[in-house]
Amino acid sequence: MSSTKKRRDVEVYENYWKFTAAHLDITGTKFNNCLNVIIRFIDKNKETLEKNAQNSSSFSDSELYKVLQQ
Repeated sequence: MSSTKKRRDVEVYENYWKFTAAHLDITGTKFNNCLNVIIRFIDKNKETLEKNAQNSSSFSDSELYKVLQQ
């Protein structure tokens, strides 16, 4: 079984934890803003997401995923 993830040579966790901690306070503004962005993206792309779920085994292979990453 091969892994599709590649480990970075250098990983900086300080930035990751800073981001994560800010978004784990579910009563805070940053979390709610982040959740709002996600909900709007899903609502805007609902049909495409549903089609992808029926036709593809991996969302990360879709064009919509590429758009989301930008």
